[in-house]
Amino acid sequence: MVADQPSQPTQPPLLEATSPAIAGLKTVPDLRQRRLIGVSAWALALGACGFVLGFVAMIRMIGEVPVWFKPAFITSGVLGLALIIGAFVTVQYHRLPWLLLGASTALLLVGVILLGSV
Repeated sequence: MVADQPSQPTQPPLLEATSPAIAGLKTVPDLRQRRLIGVSAWALALGACGFVLGFVAMIRMIGEVPVWFKPAFITSGVLGLALIIGAFVTVQYHRLPWLLLGASTALLLVGVILLGSV
């Protein structure tokens, strides 16, 4: 007779960690530090330029500005910041963080154009 061995609990199979949560996007098999550093450096540059742009806009808003300027400028800044955050969240995907950072750069340029038009 075979002695009854205590059965070890079996662990459930791991979820598909390699399958992307968003259909059609490829994940990077091994997230390298240089990829994270690249996203961080681009985000830092956008943040520093956005900070300077926001400071200049704040000084400019002390005087007379058109009614449309404040909501348009604030909206472009908040959306740009949300895209930067989204780039960090999606750093494991192949191209998505770079596309989000590119869109954030475009919104920074929109902010520059808005500030220049006042």
